[in-house]
Amino acid sequence: MAKTRFWWAPLAGLALAGAAHAGTQVFTNNTPLPIPGTTVGSSIAVSGVFGTVTDVDVALTGLGTNGPAGIEELDLLVVAPNVAQGLILFSFACDATLGPISVAFDNAAGGPAPSGQSGSPCVTGATYLPSDYSPLVGGYILDAPAPAPPYSTNLGIWNGANPNGTWNLYAEEFGGNEGAVLQGWELRITSTDPVDLSLTKTVAPPSVSIGQAVTFTITVANAGPDPASGVVVTDNLPAGLAFVSTSGCAESPAGGVPTCTLGTIPALGQAQYTIVATATGSVTGAIVNIATASTASEETNPGNDSGQATLNVTDFVPIPIPTASELGLLALALSTAAAGIARLRRRR
Repeated sequence: MAKTRFWWAPLAGLALAGAAHAGTQVFTNNTPLPIPGTTVGSSIAVSGVFGTVTDVDVALTGLGTNGPAGIEELDLLVVAPNVAQGLILFSFACDATLGPISVAFDNAAGGPAPSGQSGSPCVTGATYLPSDYSPLVGGYILDAPAPAPPYSTNLGIWNGANPNGTWNLYAEEFGGNEGAVLQGWELRITSTDPVDLSLTKTVAPPSVSIGQAVTFTITVANAGPDPASGVVVTDNLPAGLAFVSTSGCAESPAGGVPTCTLGTIPALGQAQYTIVATATGSVTGAIVNIATASTASEETNPGNDSGQATLNVTDFVPIPIPTASELGLLALALSTAAAGIARLRRRR
C-alpha cells in the first residue's frame, strides 16, 4: 500500500500562557487540527516561567483515524525555543481503532507506547515514554518545515533551559491510515521557585573595650520574585567574641555558633534579628564577623547571601564606677577615719 504523508506547520497566535510563578504550569492549545488534505500546525507561546525547569511533559488529546486500520505510525515532533537540540521525536506506533484517545509523554513513565506491528491498542489516558519505532537507521527525518535532525527521545534535554517562547508541534502519519486528528495538545512545565536573598549586617557600638557587650543586627531581604522558604542564617562568631543571646530567631542556640531559622520570607519582604556578644580580650583590634543566609528555594544570586560587620576591640580595661551604696560606705569610712584622727590630735 502506498504511503500517505501529511505534515503540520506552526500557526502563530494559538496559545494560552500560564501565570508568572514557579511550580507546575500547564500551557494549552485546544484548536482542532484535521489532517487529511490540509497543512495545519500548532504552536504554544510559553511565558511567565521562572526558576530552573526540572520537568517537561507533553499531552495529546483526540488522536484517532477515519479508517478501520488505526494508527500504524504517527511521528510527532515538538520543537522548543532557546534550546539548540530542543527536538523530541515521538514515533507513536500503536493500534488506535478504538479512538479518539488521549495520551501523555513523560520521562518518568513506565515504558513506551506499544508497537503498531504487534496490534496492541493505544490506551486512552495512558502515559508513555517517548520512543522511536522508525525502521530507518537513526529514525525518520520529518519533511520541511520541520527542523532537520538531530532528534531525541529524552524529554530531559529541556531541563535547565529557558522555556519561555514559542513551542511548535509537527506531525507525519504513515501507513495509509488517513484521517488522524489531533484535537489539542498541552505542555506541562515544572520549575523550581526562584528567589534572590541579600544579607546586610551592622554592629553597635562599633568600638568596645574588653568585657563590654556588642549587638550585631542581621537583615535578610528577598527580592523575589517568589517567597523564599526555609531561610536559615549562620553566624560563626570569630575568636575574641563570646555568644550571649539572640533575639528574633526561632531558637536560642548556644555553643558560640548562632544559627537562626527565619522560615519563609515573602517576595519583597525581609526578616531581622540580633546577636549579643561580649569582647573576651583574646583578640584585640579589628574583628570581622560574617553571617551567611541559605534557603530551600532556588537562589538566583548567591553572591549577596553573606554580609559582614567589623568591630574594633581595645585592650583598655575601664575602672569600675562605684555604685551609690559603695559610695555611701566609702563616705562613712572616710568620715569615721577623720573623726578618729581628730580625737588623736586632741589628746596630744
